[in-house]
Amino acid sequence: MKNCQLLILFLLLCSGVDAKSTEDSVISYYTKRLKSSPRDLHAHLQLADAYSKKEEFEQARKHYASAADISANSYQAKLGLAYSFHALKEYDKAISIYEAILEKDSKNDLVHYNLATVYLELEKVDLAKKALLKSISYNPKNTSSLVALAEIYSKQKLYTRAQSTYAKVLNLSPDFVLARFKYAGLLYQIGEKKLALKNFDQVVSHNQVGAKIRQAAMDMGNLINEELKNK
Repeated sequence: MKNCQLLILFLLLCSGVDAKSTEDSVISYYTKRLKSSPRDLHAHLQLADAYSKKEEFEQARKHYASAADISANSYQAKLGLAYSFHALKEYDKAISIYEAILEKDSKNDLVHYNLATVYLELEKVDLAKKALLKSISYNPKNTSSLVALAEIYSKQKLYTRAQSTYAKVLNLSPDFVLARFKYAGLLYQIGEKKLALKNFDQVVSHNQVGAKIRQAAMDMGNLINEELKNK
């Protein structure tokens, strides 16, 4: 009985810990670890991950760099370092690392996707599209790459391609709420208001949707209802 009570207390305490305090605890724990073992690869990676989650990317970069120095072959360190450079808007450094990874692992769909996100931020759409198509060719089920490609098609007014790409995503992952929200927006844009409303309603009723997306979907639903009523 005592052990059971202790377990319940532990679970209650854990349920009350928010993400920020969790990351702070991780940082405190592994910072102490590094004082006695400064070249502890695991500690540097855990610290880098915790700082990334807090969006403290300069600190994350430092620890990913230390991890890469300790283990030159650490994929996690290289990927994290590139991501940190991207977040810090040091785009050339991020691209250089992603390209170096792809030289050894050319079929890595995640890295092709990450590279595409850098190009998109630099407004190099053709290079982004090329990277996304490679990502999808190596992993046709990479829904993040498919959504990014659908957005490019939409901006280029290639609506049929965009629509079919979003449909492919939702066929693979019906609960991808952000993809459904964007798909609904495309449908509204091309005049498919009833189908757009249906998809916005699905976003609103989804049990894992964030508050901002739900509110945006409700606003769009109200707008479409009014437009259909006054038609």
